[in-house]
Amino acid sequence: MGKFCKYCGKEKDIDEFSKHPKTKDGRSPKCKECTSAFVRGWYRKTISTRIENEKKRSKTPERKEFRSKYQKEEREKKSLYFKARNAVNIAVRDGRIRKQPCKRCGAVKTEAHHHDYSKPLDVEWLCRPCHMAEHGKIAYELLLAVEG
Repeated sequence: MGKFCKYCGKEKDIDEFSKHPKTKDGRSPKCKECTSAFVRGWYRKTISTRIENEKKRSKTPERKEFRSKYQKEEREKKSLYFKARNAVNIAVRDGRIRKQPCKRCGAVKTEAHHHDYSKPLDVEWLCRPCHMAEHGKIAYELLLAVEG
């Protein structure tokens, strides 16, 4: 059994329409494809308004309190991480250790990678893509394919 989309006028399978509790047949009058296009257009059209609203909301006392509490919890959860990161930054600043090229690909712009946060100055220097691959955020095989 098919249904006609009110917007594109095409007949489509009933599964191509989202569920809608207030219509007779229990389905939206717009097909999923037309709904998606409408939402994309609305999103682009209203982005500046939504950014302004979010800026105003972020200044409310409730949001400030929530952000402060969240940041404090994150610092407590990752205290070893932050201490190790600060130790490296201070050591680099003071000249006790020097940044090295990426150990994997030789890139010059690098970040410190800790294998063990309890040893803050025991770092491996990696570029951002290699560092992300090390943490499993991107597949290392994909990185090699892109670079190679």
